[in-house]
Amino acid sequence: RELEVQFGRLWTECQICQGSLHQDVLCTRSASFSHV
Repeated sequence: RELEVQFGRLWTECQICQGSLHQDVLCTRSASFSHV
């Protein structure tokens, strides 16, 4: 559960920070990396 919270938080920060569809891809990659 903690991982889910961290992941959600990271994703939210990412979206707010980037605010770009192109950056979204990078965001997903980074998030996936952390998840692994």
